Amino acid sequence: MPATRAARRGVRPAPAAQRDLPPSAGPRSRRAAQGPRVLLLRGLALLRAEPAVLRRQTGLGAEAARGRDVLRRVAGLLAAGHPPQTG
Repeated sequence: MPATRAARRGVRPAPAAQRDLPPSAGPRSRRAAQGPRVLLLRGLALLRAEPAVLRRQTGLGAEAARGRDVLRRVAGLLAAGHPPQTG
């Protein structure tokens, strides 16, 4: 069976989700059009990678903290004039 001209050039057809969108639709629109299976697989990959990411970040000196604690500390730093305003 002869290959098509696009196949000989190494061009693969776009997935159906991308073909159905207008050319003006950006990458965000294409991501939103992906099926739930793709999103689920990406989520599982992130969950598997999370322990390694946490180990690497704690090795660099990161500490675990709740969001409200971080916001409180940042607000305290800003109230104390940190970072110093120049100019």
